[in-house]
Amino acid sequence: MAGSSFGGHEATKAVAIARVSSNDQEEYSPDAQNTRIRDYCDRNRLKLLRSATITESSTRGDRGKFMTIIKEASKTAQKLSEPIAIVTDKVDRLQRGFKQQPILEKFREEGLLEYHFSSDNCIIHKNSPAKDLFMWNIAVALAQNYTDSLSDNVNRAKEQKLSRGEWIGQAPIGYLNWRDDRFKRHGRGKAEICLDPVRSPLVRTLFEKYATGCYSLSQLVKLSKGIGLTNNRGKQGALTKSHIHQMLQNSFYYGVMRVKTTGEHYAHIYEPIVTKRLFDECEAVRTSKTKPHARYGRRKFLLRGLLTCANTGKLCTAQEQKRTYKNGNTASFTYLVSYDKDDHTKVYYTREEAVFEQIEAALSSLTIWDPEELKDVLSYISKAYRVKKQEAQALSLIHI
Repeated sequence: MAGSSFGGHEATKAVAIARVSSNDQEEYSPDAQNTRIRDYCDRNRLKLLRSATITESSTRGDRGKFMTIIKEASKTAQKLSEPIAIVTDKVDRLQRGFKQQPILEKFREEGLLEYHFSSDNCIIHKNSPAKDLFMWNIAVALAQNYTDSLSDNVNRAKEQKLSRGEWIGQAPIGYLNWRDDRFKRHGRGKAEICLDPVRSPLVRTLFEKYATGCYSLSQLVKLSKGIGLTNNRGKQGALTKSHIHQMLQNSFYYGVMRVKTTGEHYAHIYEPIVTKRLFDECEAVRTSKTKPHARYGRRKFLLRGLLTCANTGKLCTAQEQKRTYKNGNTASFTYLVSYDKDDHTKVYYTREEAVFEQIEAALSSLTIWDPEELKDVLSYISKAYRVKKQEAQALSLIHI
């Protein structure tokens, strides 16, 4: 943009903005930007009202920090009844696209703000000629193209990593993200994923317990707390039902990674935590509404999936408890689990045999009709069915 006009601007006061997209963006050092901006203001006799250094992307999000500075500068211009110069090192430090162009243009046309680009040798103000506005738009378009090209390169790199079986995001619970210092690039090693030696066996335990069909998500939450399984992100706190629900549906654990944005699946190169068979057993339990799909050990719970808790309306789960007597003999007992009406965290255990006794008592009160009476009833039902069928046929003929 060299050679653009410097004439026609009226600003005598300025607000300086030095911007980087991230903390490690060394190419555009904030200190270097501020030095060039201050030198520019001194040469052009602009009084600096404020100097702001912000770390913020110009293409993602609503650019809250940037827009706050711009709007405050426009209010200052209104109070002083004179334009304020927004001074940046280059056009791409002000904007890398046309997203904020309407509001920047509005303040320019109203004579509230001017845009000074010290290294680009250009000033855009209320009375800028068409060629300067054209050059500004071209510079913004080039900055936008640069950003789009970077995005394309990033997407291509992601596709290559996925095709090689490498994950492109945060490792799920049970795995760890780390960097291999043997492949340092710009001071950072190559990103890798490995099994978490502490969490991975605990994650497998949750899958194994859920596959039995005897554990609800709430019970798995309690189990995870009991065995010390925590999240691997943020404050690494206890797992919630949402965490465990997502975990049980994550195919990454048996060797297949799913890209959420595209829905595509790729086989990964990392060691799986569970087998495909165990994952499918858990999926069968999760999607089942009424029937149990698994055994607890080698023993079937006959009433599992058939009884609901009268207090909570949830299915009663079953558990096997073993008891060892003083003489060394052992015995196994099956208990059905229900919950307190007022406090759903309070659990009641009922022996399966006691439930069978109640069922047997209820069935003993049933009687079978006399065979002759049963014949009469069946004959009546049969006649009623034939009459209804004949009426339906007659109605269909009328409609025709």
